[in-house]
Amino acid sequence: MTQSNPSIKLRNAYSRGQKPFLTEGVALPSQKSIYMVNGILKAFKKGEKDVAEFWVKAGDRLINIRYFAVRDKDGKYI
Repeated sequence: MTQSNPSIKLRNAYSRGQKPFLTEGVALPSQKSIYMVNGILKAFKKGEKDVAEFWVKAGDRLINIRYFAVRDKDGKYI
């Protein structure tokens, strides 16, 4: 099984001018929030955070979004 890099998927999707889409069962963030997601990924890579959580209002619903850093056995972000 090959591993994919979410930041590459995001960058590639938006560089082609595509709207957010589902990939592997995960919705990509909107263009407005891409800066926030990139900041989260940077914090994960630097070891500053292991979890990032926020709420988004979608119509009349409130959606909780949580990102988790995935690390190897030595604690390195993968």
